[in-house]
Amino acid sequence: MIPTGIKGFIFAALAGAVISSLASMLNSAATIFTIDIFKGYAKSDPSPRAVVSIGRVATLVLVVIGCLIAPQLGNPRFQGIFNYIQEFQGFVSPGILAAFVFGMAVKRAPEKAGLAALVSSPVIYGTLLFAFSKMAFLNRMAITFFIIRPSWQRSP
Repeated sequence: MIPTGIKGFIFAALAGAVISSLASMLNSAATIFTIDIFKGYAKSDPSPRAVVSIGRVATLVLVVIGCLIAPQLGNPRFQGIFNYIQEFQGFVSPGILAAFVFGMAVKRAPEKAGLAALVSSPVIYGTLLFAFSKMAFLNRMAITFFIIRPSWQRSP
């Protein structure tokens, strides 16, 4: 459907978009690991050179993990890459949403409430995935959110 003279341009634009998205995701993931985990827990005050080195190593590790996972996505049990990504996000997204909404709704939200939402979300979603594997992922995500949500009334 694309005219012959513009196919190369369309392919270059698509390739640029994919590469740009991949680069931004790797940068974000490596930054989160380096600043929040490495710098926050491993050392009290690492040098800028050490932080950059750890960021580069984290990026390399993430690329290797991605390269190991990518061929597995062709397996029919994953039902396609879109379904795989949505199922994976289902473990995390309801807890993040619950923590965010709770933080917006409660003036002095305790830190432990957000942590409880983030920790309980994968457990609840995983249980629902195991028990109701035929249920749509959005329904499992909504149920997970609404199971986490009642704890808001018990928080100070």
